[in-house]
Amino acid sequence: MTNENPSLAYLHNMNQDNRLEWVDNAKGLCMLLVVWVHMLSSIGDPPFWYSSKEYIQAMYMPCFFILSGFFTKDTDQRTFIRKRCGSLLKPFIFTYLVSYAIGWIISTIKPDLLKNGMDFLAPLYSHSFVNGPIWFLLALFTALIIVQSVNKTKLWGGVIVMIISTTGYYWNELSPYRLPLFTDTALTSVGFVYTGHLIKIFFENIKFKTCIATFIIALIMFVLMHSLYGGTWSMQSNSYGMNILAGYGQAILGSTALIALCRMFTFSIPLINFVGKNSLIVLCWHMYLLMGMGLVVKTMKIDLTMGAIFIFVMISILFYPLIFVIKKVFKFIYN
Repeated sequence: MTNENPSLAYLHNMNQDNRLEWVDNAKGLCMLLVVWVHMLSSIGDPPFWYSSKEYIQAMYMPCFFILSGFFTKDTDQRTFIRKRCGSLLKPFIFTYLVSYAIGWIISTIKPDLLKNGMDFLAPLYSHSFVNGPIWFLLALFTALIIVQSVNKTKLWGGVIVMIISTTGYYWNELSPYRLPLFTDTALTSVGFVYTGHLIKIFFENIKFKTCIATFIIALIMFVLMHSLYGGTWSMQSNSYGMNILAGYGQAILGSTALIALCRMFTFSIPLINFVGKNSLIVLCWHMYLLMGMGLVVKTMKIDLTMGAIFIFVMISILFYPLIFVIKKVFKFIYN
């Protein structure tokens, strides 16, 4: 029996790459939820699973932004921007160009497979384009730079973040035009990134019993709030339910529940942790796996309720060879 303070256990929970296992677990869980929701949409939203989609959408993307806020640091602005260009903009540009080429090939063979069209300049004025999930990389890049700048103001940081996030939210509500490169979504997301910056110390030092209580309370409050004020949720479209307070409230509570759940497990969880460590690759390429498996389900005429489980299991297995190949061939992009 050890007398070690459990609040410091996270310090001894880093793998050889100086990564926190529970953070990778959280990223992996969120990424699998992304795949689940996109899978349901790709096969026509089976009624049996549809209610799960409504709740999950209010959790996973805000949680990604909050987790990203855990790693904001008080570093030189130029150095920070250069690193983010390498980790976010480089993968976006490469993935977008390759996806556009793949889309062009698919459109010549089976045009009905592409839902978002083939407008190369779509990211400049639309929230819908080829390989839609990579919008997150653009929005996160902008949000991180803004939060990095805000952190230097110290005293007025919270007030500035509230103004920026409110501006992003109401731009979508009041304007018929989208800001280019998902800037309006990025502005709204600043609040989530900044929240992660504020709460990271709480989760780093949290004790196990407190973690359980946090998970239960946050989950119950999230379910209640979403049941009362749910509405349509889509960060890609910068849409957050019935109003800004309910939107942020649901997102932060749901994300807190997910993070607290993963914080309880200080060890690597198979598949979830693997996906978390490679979430960038999964984000960029899972839609093509979904497209292929969706065709299999339709060809085999499998019931959509069971088909959803079949696709999810098969894609989870296919992640392993997909990630292995991409890391071997394109390591310089997805590093």
